[in-house]
Amino acid sequence: MKRAIVCAVLSAVLLCGCNSKPVQILTSKPTEQERPTSVLYTLQERENQDYDVSPYRVKDRSFYENPKVVIDEEELKEFAGSRLEKITSSTGTDYTGTYKGYEFTIVRADCFANWLELSGYSDRSGEREGLYLQKYRGNYEYEQIDYYKDPSEHFLVVTKCRDNKVICEFFGHS
Repeated sequence: MKRAIVCAVLSAVLLCGCNSKPVQILTSKPTEQERPTSVLYTLQERENQDYDVSPYRVKDRSFYENPKVVIDEEELKEFAGSRLEKITSSTGTDYTGTYKGYEFTIVRADCFANWLELSGYSDRSGEREGLYLQKYRGNYEYEQIDYYKDPSEHFLVVTKCRDNKVICEFFGHS
């Protein structure tokens, strides 16, 4: 009975085409005993798909798993200050702020692997778009989020923004 209700709710959500919140995909393995349901908060459909974000997509982990460059805090501060409209927090390894109403976190590439671990994210490979981040939220819930690299490969940018035009403008291309 519970599964029938979940299926009905999921079908209604999918048929409405509501894009304002992430789609929840509910999965469970049928058994005799009731098991918890997993919830995956997936990435929304992209907006402004005529803008090409492929140069910024992370396709290879090697440049941040084994960085060949060390980025200093001043370079990070300068990059974040030139990109973010408002800075809400900062450390020696990352800056978080907003750009065009979206939250962006800029992380030094030489500190990204450690940032992933401290933030609870892990990188995953997607079939269509390349790498993305996934985070366990508790109670069988997982969140997916995009991340990009700047052309110099000195910084990685983590955001839920799925508007390709905004991403291109963030990196200085329109």
